[in-house]
Amino acid sequence: MDITTRYDSGTIYLYITGKLSSTTVGDLSQVIDRIPKDTKKVVLDFSKVSYISSFGLREILRLKKHMKDGSDLTIVGCNEDVLEIFRETGFDKMVNLEKGSLEESPETLSVKDLFLLKVSTAPQKPFVVTDHRIYTCEDINHYAHILAADLFRNGVHKGTHIGIYSGNSVNWVISFLAAQMLGAIAMPLNFQYTIDDLIQLSDIGDITHLLIGDVQNAGTIDEFKKAVMANDSKIHQVLDIGKNVDFSLRDAEFEPLQDQFKGKQEAEDNCCMLFTSGSTGKPKAVLLSSAGILHSAKCNVEFMHLSENDRICMNVPLFHTTGLIRGFLAALYSGASIHIPENFEIGTLLSFIEKQKCTIMNAIPGTIISMVNDPSFSEDKVASLRCSILTGAPATETQMRMLMEKMPGNHFISSYGMSELSPITATLYGDSVEHICRSVGKVADGVTVEILDFHTGMPLPPGKDNRGEIVVHGDSAMTAYYKLPAESQALDDKGRIRTGDFGFFDSDGYLHISGRMKELIHCNGKTIEPNAVGSVIAEYAPVSDVKVVGIADEKDGEVAVACISLKKNSQGQPEYNEAELVAFLKNRLSDYQIPRRFMIYDKLPTLANGKVDAVTLKKDAQKAAEV
Repeated sequence: MDITTRYDSGTIYLYITGKLSSTTVGDLSQVIDRIPKDTKKVVLDFSKVSYISSFGLREILRLKKHMKDGSDLTIVGCNEDVLEIFRETGFDKMVNLEKGSLEESPETLSVKDLFLLKVSTAPQKPFVVTDHRIYTCEDINHYAHILAADLFRNGVHKGTHIGIYSGNSVNWVISFLAAQMLGAIAMPLNFQYTIDDLIQLSDIGDITHLLIGDVQNAGTIDEFKKAVMANDSKIHQVLDIGKNVDFSLRDAEFEPLQDQFKGKQEAEDNCCMLFTSGSTGKPKAVLLSSAGILHSAKCNVEFMHLSENDRICMNVPLFHTTGLIRGFLAALYSGASIHIPENFEIGTLLSFIEKQKCTIMNAIPGTIISMVNDPSFSEDKVASLRCSILTGAPATETQMRMLMEKMPGNHFISSYGMSELSPITATLYGDSVEHICRSVGKVADGVTVEILDFHTGMPLPPGKDNRGEIVVHGDSAMTAYYKLPAESQALDDKGRIRTGDFGFFDSDGYLHISGRMKELIHCNGKTIEPNAVGSVIAEYAPVSDVKVVGIADEKDGEVAVACISLKKNSQGQPEYNEAELVAFLKNRLSDYQIPRRFMIYDKLPTLANGKVDAVTLKKDAQKAAEV
């Protein structure tokens, strides 16, 4: 039996395929447990259900009892045999039975076909909103067709690799959808990449066509083309999608194109590639299918209780999974709108959220903390926000309690994912501070997570003492790393992704991340967990942020180095005494765990996704040790 779910305007839709019997009913039971008790309406599509047993009927009854009095439980599309079972048992008096079937589940569609479905059912619904204009689904469809025709004339076809090198903009959205119209592979690129980075990535990902928006330091479009189409680059076509490109001026070109790209695409076709951040090494190209990224979007829709009435503030880059999947594709899946601010400056975001009445804002904790600490902040400016998924570095419990006090109407969610499969876990809507800050939540629908013993490779039971490697498998998993040999793929012989992280499950089913396996420090026969050491250092009052890294040492193999940024006093000066910090640590850590060196930064270097740049810190620490 297979079950897919969809949220829309407060209604939960369940699409069920197969038999509801004693051997399959457990799947429905798990779905029922995840349905919020205050849900007003649940609709079950039985058009592909061939039989329901007494076990299945009991689960239907349990679902009815699970919902509040006055809630609506409707079943549509039953065949005559199933309808007769409902009549014989009197269940036709407990639930609403309707003929017909629901519209196709988004998970059975490609990104292109889901978008075209939205255009046909809600053409005038706002989809992308900026400070200057509201773009409807119909508008975006027209402009995506026009750009797709441009790309086709420039040699783009099914399977062509198209890089999108731009900050967040309506033209970024149009570009991604134009690639889908043609069956090309869209490749969102970090707008902070240099020319050399782009040339390297063109080789890693076989990028032949590049769409460039308004990117800092790119120079003029002609200068950029000359530099990026150098002899060692695979890029041979560059098209401008900057702010000066206004597709609305070409709207008359749509009519003869409207039937040109109507061919249906398979949901399981690959449709995009994301590059890993390279926070601990060389970037890899992650190949993803429509089915995979839309399943990811669905999970995030469920976590955030997203509906067509929501307004998502796009304050994170669209090239990252948080922006692409939790923002753009979650909006496409749920019918919500995405609202793109002019820039990511704190003052801009506060004004934009207030003006646009945004309900969703996903961000790294540092961004939200900076917002509430900004002199222009007031609770009224963010009163419309109701949910934020936290990405990148975790927030401390002190920080989280402060955020909840400053934003009492906002629900914060901690999650865990990776470019290869996202989300893996998330805390629940309205979860406790302890769960949000100490864990990364419960396993997402359609995902399996195991904790494997470091030595035996066997699954471990829940418990803090049962830490092991985290391996995952799920419907939203990547196809593969593009072009890498089999021995370099993260997939094992059981089809699981080796995340490279280690952690444990607690008795309530919440996953706790202890750190990265490749970041473990092997010091004179002992293993140091950088995150554990960093957590203790973070308790020292003057410390603002910390990252512990390992460097080579001639005597002990590896030693720990703490990279620290400091808080400043009222005079704007840091208050820090290294001897005092070492004494503080001696009472809390074993001698071998205490870092050999402490390096002070004004601010720890970060990548565009908010993660600390561990590669740069390791290089800095190794260089300092060799002086």
